[in-house]
Amino acid sequence: RTARQIAFTFYRSNGSVAGSFDVGVGQAFAEYYAANAQSGGVFQLRAQFPVSGDSTQLESVEISLTNLSGKRETGRLRF
Repeated sequence: RTARQIAFTFYRSNGSVAGSFDVGVGQAFAEYYAANAQSGGVFQLRAQFPVSGDSTQLESVEISLTNLSGKRETGRLRF
C-alpha cells in the first residue's frame, strides 16, 4: 500500500540496455487503496510500452518496486 516508484529496464538479446522507465506511482496507489480498502492489498498492474525499431531484438525486462520497506527487484524476465 506504500508503493512509490516502479522502474522497468528493457534488455536486448545481446545483453545491452534498450531503454528504461521510472514511474512515480505513490498517488495512484494511495487513491486505489482508499477506494478499494476491502481488496486486502491485491492489485494488478498492466503496462504497455511503445517500441520503435526492431522489437525482435528485445529479450527481457527487469522490474523494481520501491515502497516504504525498500526496493524489490524481479531479476530479468524473458519474453
